[in-house]
Amino acid sequence: MAYKTESSFVKAFKTKYLQNCHAVRVESGLTERGIPDMQVCYNTINVWIEFKNKIPKLRHEQLVFIHRRAKAHGSVLVVCSKGNDILIWHNPQNATDSGILKDPPDWIISNRSDPHAFTQILKLL
Repeated sequence: MAYKTESSFVKAFKTKYLQNCHAVRVESGLTERGIPDMQVCYNTINVWIEFKNKIPKLRHEQLVFIHRRAKAHGSVLVVCSKGNDILIWHNPQNATDSGILKDPPDWIISNRSDPHAFTQILKLL
């Protein structure tokens, strides 16, 4: 299902895939630039998530945050809704000058009927 806005995608994603997680949405206007949209904890696994709708494009500050988090052995996932798929990158580092991610996603959730698909990915981190 394609979403009109990032906000509607995040709401649907949280409802479907984060039921067994402690997920906190970060208000971007109240934080420094580059901090991802959500902090998620699942069974001792902590991860930041940056949500994108249709185009996995990151600002420079977001790429810097991801680089610093990865260097400290932390995880940031970029989760992008594209058509009927959810594309997921783990600590992406390569982007074009305009910020679009170059590398293929690490995971694709194609069958949205499985509510445990995302937590199965978290177990791999």
